[in-house]
Amino acid sequence: MDIQRPASVAQAKKRRQYMFGAVGIIVIVLVSVVLARLKPAAPTVERATVWVDTVKRGPMVRQVRGMGTLVPEEIRWIPAATDGRVERVVVQPGTRVEADTVVCIVELMKLMNRVSAGRAGVVTAIPVGNGLSVEKGEPIVYVQPDPAP
Repeated sequence: MDIQRPASVAQAKKRRQYMFGAVGIIVIVLVSVVLARLKPAAPTVERATVWVDTVKRGPMVRQVRGMGTLVPEEIRWIPAATDGRVERVVVQPGTRVEADTVVCIVELMKLMNRVSAGRAGVVTAIPVGNGLSVEKGEPIVYVQPDPAP
């Protein structure tokens, strides 16, 4: 059989719950106020990960190790339109070319075909030389296009 508790015990229990709730809310408010007043901390870095030195003038050399080859994002290669022999390469690597600039002359059965860049940019490489045979579609000149305005 159950024994009925006096009403004062129930009231004391409720009062204790209200007190714990009020103390909890006060603690949360105080912690929030303290955290809101804090200034942001400066970022920290371990000294072992930083190179401390004086500023020097000169070339900035950066060594990168990894597999593969570093290449620009976009390189346009100018292919040979027909089979033939490279009669003369007109430009050198590093030369700035316009769309109508002749980059090379290809001979096919005594007919000299002029190969133009087709797009403004900088010549990055020339995989063929004077007097070498080329097949249709084989790259003659690599051009890195100028960025679009």
